[in-house]
Amino acid sequence: MELVLSGDARTIYSRLVDAISKKAGIAEALEELKSLKPLSSAEEILRRQEEVRRKMELAARVSISDLSSLERFRIGRRFFEDRVFVARDDGEYEKAARLNVCEVVREDERAGRYAINLNDFVSDISLSEFAPELVVEALMSNIDTLRRLARLEQELHGNNELSDILSELENIREAHRKVKMFDEAEKMALDLQERINREVEERLAEIKLTLTADELLKMVGEGRVAGEIENEIERVISKYEEELHELGIYDSVFHRSYPVRIDTEALKNAVDRVRESYALDYYLRCRKIAGKIDLERLNERVEYYRRLSLYKALLDLRFAFPEVGCGTAFINGVNLFISNPQPISYCIGENSLFPHKEGAVILTGANSGGKTSLLDLICQISILFHMGMPVNAERAECAVYDEIFYFRRKRSSYGSGAFERALKSLVRAISGNGRKLILIDEFEAITEPGAGARILATLLEVASRKGHHVVLVSHLGEEFAGLDFIRIDGIEAKGLDENFNLIVDRQPVFGRVGRSTPELIVERLMEKSRGEVKEIFSELLRRFGQE
Repeated sequence: MELVLSGDARTIYSRLVDAISKKAGIAEALEELKSLKPLSSAEEILRRQEEVRRKMELAARVSISDLSSLERFRIGRRFFEDRVFVARDDGEYEKAARLNVCEVVREDERAGRYAINLNDFVSDISLSEFAPELVVEALMSNIDTLRRLARLEQELHGNNELSDILSELENIREAHRKVKMFDEAEKMALDLQERINREVEERLAEIKLTLTADELLKMVGEGRVAGEIENEIERVISKYEEELHELGIYDSVFHRSYPVRIDTEALKNAVDRVRESYALDYYLRCRKIAGKIDLERLNERVEYYRRLSLYKALLDLRFAFPEVGCGTAFINGVNLFISNPQPISYCIGENSLFPHKEGAVILTGANSGGKTSLLDLICQISILFHMGMPVNAERAECAVYDEIFYFRRKRSSYGSGAFERALKSLVRAISGNGRKLILIDEFEAITEPGAGARILATLLEVASRKGHHVVLVSHLGEEFAGLDFIRIDGIEAKGLDENFNLIVDRQPVFGRVGRSTPELIVERLMEKSRGEVKEIFSELLRRFGQE
């Protein structure tokens, strides 16, 4: 069962998820964290803790750069005009046509026009059977990810399957290069034409410069100039045609005249003929590899490893796994929403970390002393525990709750109807089944102090009787003295610093009402004032000294 988060506990949960996922810096960490919904069963929480521990151990063995560099494998789209599939019925036709990768027909006589008749090879109507080149090229275009995946799979799980696939890809790389070159054959031939003409011009200029006028006239008279030019053209063309030989094109595709021009029909016929031979070989080799690869599963592995970035972040944060206990207690907890927070140790309910056992606590003390921040911290630690996560403390012990309710005073809480709405909310939180952690921030601020104290004392008594744990921030500490089911803790200001700012030890003192020390506030205001205003604050301060 999932833990119920009510009131501002939902806000704390959202901020927690955001803060921790940002530490990881990878989008999948957020998705992983969202999948760890808070639970309300001790057995399920312990099982989740084991799963998180295991993933943290794996994360410790990899680098964040490896995880962040992994990218999903994406299938390109292409229509292969060199192949056809002959469907036997309407069902096959519709399924094959939806792939949209090649011609699909219902009549055999049209199949003879294509280099590859898929019916001779395929056993299934699927992308990996019809266009396995797309699968292989998705791997080749993301080869760095495949190499990292292969290494991670081998190092973390002893799986060599992807290493074998990498070897096969290396063997097919040359065939892939040549097939891709055919797509650029016309452009390649035009480039060769330009280079041939440029070199022919340079060679003829050299011949002209090396001959004297008499030698040139003699060659013209003997009719040898045309022959010499033809020989130079032939030599240059022959040299550059060797680049086409690499593709298996041995036909003459250039006119032997100046300027040199491509024989476009000869080029097309030669390319089509050789392409067909390469295409079938490449298709069959790709089909062999694609049959061993499930790209959807491969992308799931990419996501799995990228999600490990969450656990890498948890290692860096140095959180601790809490024990399951009767109460909630922690040593040196740090509020994740505060920059450079003071570590706080605290407890609610029976626990093994402190001698204090009270399940209802009144937290009192100086304004801006950190009371609300402590409520946030308690809520953070309890939520993370229920998620099966390590928590933001050196050591912790947490109770299993069915619901966490957080009532945090807001500016909009004042005014007509605010008291009634707040009271109904608190009574609903205390009522009902299940064990609850209830956190309340200055409820009495929206009603009269005397009435607030009576109402809160009654609500705390009912909550304590039902076995709930309650922490209430209040300025009414004295009003609750003498109630044996309540512990009153205090945060106190110690003085003013050189800039007249309050010096506050944010660690609560157990069992003592925290003084708000208004004289320190008066002293600060006095030091920052002038004239008559300063004199009035000075008189107020003297009155404090007389008490």
